[in-house]
Amino acid sequence: MAAKDRTIRRRLRQLRLMVSGSAALPVPVLDRWRKISGHTLLERYGMTETGMVLTNPYEPASNRIPSYVGKPFPGIDVAILDDNGDIHRDDSTEGELIIKSPSLFDRYLDNPEATEATFLDWEGDKWFKTGDCAVYHSDVDSYKILGRLSADIIKKSGYKISALEIEDVLLQHEAVSE
Repeated sequence: MAAKDRTIRRRLRQLRLMVSGSAALPVPVLDRWRKISGHTLLERYGMTETGMVLTNPYEPASNRIPSYVGKPFPGIDVAILDDNGDIHRDDSTEGELIIKSPSLFDRYLDNPEATEATFLDWEGDKWFKTGDCAVYHSDVDSYKILGRLSADIIKKSGYKISALEIEDVLLQHEAVSE
């Protein structure tokens, strides 16, 4: 390791917490950051409309699962809305992540059409449709974001393929990763 790299690593080790949020973080990027900094990034999920919703554990860092964004913060409910309009919790169904939270925004300003299209009434509560495809894996008790429904999900022969998973595989190739 070069002297400059050691200096950067020493300075980064002084930080208490490093967080990655919003988009899914490819595993090769997580691994590279760990190599550079000595830290395992804390992956979380949230949006402007929702605030932080899902999180991996703060401690111990060894319990953080690469490419997963964790479980809901206290007081926040999440579920998966499948292609048939059915809602799922605690199973491996892929679909749109929906959120119910006391900190959820209540409308898009001066845009009632977008507001109506974004919210879903379920069991007497107002749920926000994120537009993100996700899946819950009970074996690791964590959610994984697969991408934006409008752009990152490729449908091929009846299967949904996440462009983020393809990116992850490409980033692992030696010609791409450096």
